[in-house]
Amino acid sequence: MNRPHRPLALSARAVLPHASGLPVSMRKRIRPSAQLLRIGVALAAFAAAVVVALADDGNPEHRVEILLIVATAFIAAAFFYQFLRSNLELQRAVSEAEERFAELYDRAGISIWREDWSAVGAAIQDLRDAGVADIPGWFAARPEETRALHATVRINSVNWKSVELMGASSEAELVGSLADILPGSAPAFHRWIAALSAGDSSFVGESAIQRLNGEVFDCLVTAALPREGEPLTDVIICIVEITKYKRDRAELMHVRDEIARTQRIATVGALTASIAHEVNSPLAAIASNAAACVRWLERSEPDLEEVKTAVAAVIEDTHRAKAVIDRTRSYLQKAPRITEQRDIRGLIRAALQIVENEAHAHEVNLGLALNEELGSINCEPVQLQQALINLMLNGIQAMSKSRVRQLTVRATRKPPHILISIEDTGPGIAPQDLGRIFEPFYSTKDGGMGMGLSICRTIVESHCGTLTAQSSHDAGTRFLISLPDTSG
Repeated sequence: MNRPHRPLALSARAVLPHASGLPVSMRKRIRPSAQLLRIGVALAAFAAAVVVALADDGNPEHRVEILLIVATAFIAAAFFYQFLRSNLELQRAVSEAEERFAELYDRAGISIWREDWSAVGAAIQDLRDAGVADIPGWFAARPEETRALHATVRINSVNWKSVELMGASSEAELVGSLADILPGSAPAFHRWIAALSAGDSSFVGESAIQRLNGEVFDCLVTAALPREGEPLTDVIICIVEITKYKRDRAELMHVRDEIARTQRIATVGALTASIAHEVNSPLAAIASNAAACVRWLERSEPDLEEVKTAVAAVIEDTHRAKAVIDRTRSYLQKAPRITEQRDIRGLIRAALQIVENEAHAHEVNLGLALNEELGSINCEPVQLQQALINLMLNGIQAMSKSRVRQLTVRATRKPPHILISIEDTGPGIAPQDLGRIFEPFYSTKDGGMGMGLSICRTIVESHCGTLTAQSSHDAGTRFLISLPDTSG
């Protein structure tokens, strides 16, 4: 793509009206120059008129006054000359600074966008004034209002790197409504609302953006947010493409997972061999003593003492086998869990953010409806969040062949429980499979290990909760989690 030539000074004024604090401070010093110049000219004219009037008077005594006025005029002229000279130097410095800033903006190796978020800031302030405590939750429960607010964000200008990144031919193609130019920015809009309503000083997040030709790429988005109360009319946003980085990372994760899988297989194999070796010995002894017991009983005159000895040996070997199992169970048991009181809304939002990219890859729309008075639970956050993520991913992956792809997460409070539902619009689960999906090693997916849902139920039950599934063929599946409300 050929890059058109633009005069840098024009670029500075058109694209960077507030390029930096340095030019602005200089302009503040330059502003009085025209007014002072007019005052200087007026004083000079006044002095000249006085001199002429005194000279025409013909009174010799006025010579001293004339000399004083002339001297004062010379001093004033010298002052104004020096001032105007300094002012011209400042103007040249401002012009040079504008050119440097324009060149930096235009030639930066990073995509820079200037956007107007003032309507979003005003909406957040209105909700604060109305006493709404959970502003992100308020918008999450009102998708229509959220879409309308997203449409108010406007892109004011972009640099040339942004034009190249988006596959545009000019800046004009990227100026306008954010929702029209970047329709894929809608899923990440709730994160911007959360950052702005929390008064964060910056925003950093991953997103997926669609170029003008329809190609989707992954990117890292950063922005310095104004302080609370400051206008959001000129938000500077930087975008860095990370598609290759994420592809390389995914390949690395795949290799790591394969290594971990191999290690698990090796561990299970070694553990199985160890258990088999230790259990085979008492089992062989049990079989031998049982056979001896039968032989003693089959004799014409059974030797009951020998039979008692053989049975006692069987019992002893049974205890030995049990000790092997108990020792293995003790070895596999984890340390005692450390739990804490956590806001369930935060756990759900964090889990939804983690699966956001997976949902985008499968073209799945995410919906969230959280009761504003959800309360909190006593839990092990990492474990419970992992269960939520597994259930969300299970729903996302189940919709790979569905025409309508919608994953909806809802949470309500019904004392003494908190209810969380995760519902998809996939093909559903066949009735003959529905009763077995939580069994270990039972899977309806090709290549599935059948451990995911079993682990999810184990985690939920370890938190004194329940996990159930409801499904109809071609009507989607709903997983329902019930947890004890411990918010008090």
